[in-house]
Amino acid sequence: MRFIQLIFFTSLLLLELPAWSQIRFTASVFPEEVGVGDYVTLKYTIEGSTDIRHIYPPDFKNLQLVSGPDSESGKLTYNGKVIRKFTLSFVLKPGAPGKINLAAARAMIGEKEYSSNEVSITVLKESAAATMRKESASDEVLWPDENIDKKVSDNMVLRLETNKKEVYVGEPVVAEFKLYSRLRSNSRLTQNPSFNGFSVVDLQAPDVTESATGKLNGKTYNVYSVRKVLLYPLQPGTFTIEELELENQVQFIQPQESQPDPYDLFSMLNRGYGNTVSKLVTLATDPVDIRVKPLPNKNKPTNFTGAVGSYKINCRLQRNEFRADEEGRLFVDVSGEGNLQLVNAPEINWPAQLEAFDPTVIDAANGNAGAISGKKTFEYVFSATRPGSYVIPAVSFSYFDAESGRYVVDESAPIMFKVAPSLAAVQSIQTSPAAKAGGKFDPVWLLIPAAGAALLLLFFIFRNLRSEQKPTVAEEEVEVKQFTESPLERSAQLCAEGDSKNFYPALNHELKSWLLTRFCLEANEASLHHLRECMDEANVPNSTVLKVQNLLREIEWQLYAPAGEGSAMQEHYTRASLLVKELSN
Repeated sequence: MRFIQLIFFTSLLLLELPAWSQIRFTASVFPEEVGVGDYVTLKYTIEGSTDIRHIYPPDFKNLQLVSGPDSESGKLTYNGKVIRKFTLSFVLKPGAPGKINLAAARAMIGEKEYSSNEVSITVLKESAAATMRKESASDEVLWPDENIDKKVSDNMVLRLETNKKEVYVGEPVVAEFKLYSRLRSNSRLTQNPSFNGFSVVDLQAPDVTESATGKLNGKTYNVYSVRKVLLYPLQPGTFTIEELELENQVQFIQPQESQPDPYDLFSMLNRGYGNTVSKLVTLATDPVDIRVKPLPNKNKPTNFTGAVGSYKINCRLQRNEFRADEEGRLFVDVSGEGNLQLVNAPEINWPAQLEAFDPTVIDAANGNAGAISGKKTFEYVFSATRPGSYVIPAVSFSYFDAESGRYVVDESAPIMFKVAPSLAAVQSIQTSPAAKAGGKFDPVWLLIPAAGAALLLLFFIFRNLRSEQKPTVAEEEVEVKQFTESPLERSAQLCAEGDSKNFYPALNHELKSWLLTRFCLEANEASLHHLRECMDEANVPNSTVLKVQNLLREIEWQLYAPAGEGSAMQEHYTRASLLVKELSN
């Protein structure tokens, strides 16, 4: 047989393969053992190149070229990254029994030459064509005596595979739609299934098709994952996952008796593409029923909120000691696997002197073969109204273990921490006359409280007398000026500029400062608890007190949330302005 020297030119660059960190150039034959007169497919595959210039196959000694070279491109997934691959294939026919060793092929990729691995073919004396056609690369060849519809049905199957068919409410089900194919085809999704009765999470990007090899009924296939989803049953009953439809343009090679000039590459390429036949086939999966069992009512914990799987709970503080004018942060970690995305924040039994806000959620979940596993963290921001030592009781979390069919309660350890006096309180103590005297007791200081009480009594008597008199015009002007000058000037400016990053810190500071001045509070008494007490003493209507509390909570929430929208800033500024006006009257 003449030596075949094939050069595959730089037109391959039109494939626009994305760059990859490692270039792979491999050779493979299928099947590796054939009989005389049977067919074998030789494939050369390049992965990870953007600059394929030439491909030089070896001498096909003792092999007759039946078809090729044919090119094929596709996608591969490595560690979650999608790249393309390029394959050059030949259909060969051995002429004599024995072992045929094919040398490595060469390829010019960029400025560097690469070599593939060597391959070998064992050729038996007796032809095995009758039995090997169904198990070899001849599946891509449509023989004159073969029916094209039967050829497709025997070598292409679309299946729906689930990890479970009987689950409890909330127990996740993994459903994967797979195409098993031994043929060359282009596929297009034409109908997605319905998932009535389930909450659906896609585990695979819609434009990514993962591929691998696998066996079905004893035959080896290329397996393509068309769609992979995680299903959460919402209620008991039997629910059907409807069919998914895939349209496939299948191509077969039709061998001819005449052979092209093996040295004329373009005639061989034209021959390879000119001797094909196509068939449009629509495949559909069979519907699959999932039986969903109700969660038992017996022994259901009172704090159960629907978690199904296997979990552990752990609690930790950002700091175990902080000042009264600082905020504490409690992190509650729920880790394990199951319907983690549906897990709700555990309830915290806060001590009476602590005020906490609604938690924020941090998800760190990963999809695997059977569930969503990972960790879900709830972050609670809280403050203490006074210094001292505190204990956050053990936090309990209950879930239903579907494997054992029972409820489980897990608890964290209690957390102890200390709250030191605020910085303002410490500075006030340090600057007091007693502190300057070195802490020595002087009886003279006992007269100070008495004198202060007497002055306070005189003040109230004088104020009551003046309240019976009509205020002067000057007094009215001073009072009007005090409550009509806007205490939210900086906040108004930032709101107009749309600066959400600096708006909420400014609004929080200006509004609290005005409230402290309005109700004669010290800086270390700027908690909601003290404000509420002072407003109650001042006979502020309960509805107004609630407005102040809700607004302050929302403003503090925004301090730890992502930058807000302009409409939210305008709303909070307007509400703050109205409250200032209402409390000034």
